[in-house]
Amino acid sequence: MAPKYKLTYINRKGIAEYVRYLLAYLGEDFEDVRLDYDKWKSGSLKHTTPFGRIPYLEVDGKVLTQTIAIARYLGKEAGLGGRNNWEDMQIDIMADTIVDLRTRKC
Repeated sequence: MAPKYKLTYINRKGIAEYVRYLLAYLGEDFEDVRLDYDKWKSGSLKHTTPFGRIPYLEVDGKVLTQTIAIARYLGKEAGLGGRNNWEDMQIDIMADTIVDLRTRKC
């Protein structure tokens, strides 16, 4: 039986787009929960999320957090991981570089 996915993020593009793109690429159906941006910014919804952070992905009721960790999980589940530790490390370098570029830490 296929896993049931539920992605929760604000009603905007942003870091959750990586996960949306990956789920679409994999052809996976998922529930796309979009929180109201103003309510999120006010802090009134943070107590409802893991660690007070978004996005998060529920997989058959189990909660995953951190965008890149979610993407790595989905990639591995779909057989998109490396064939060995070296290839896994190269994937990690690219994923971490994307985060650095997005947050301008380089």
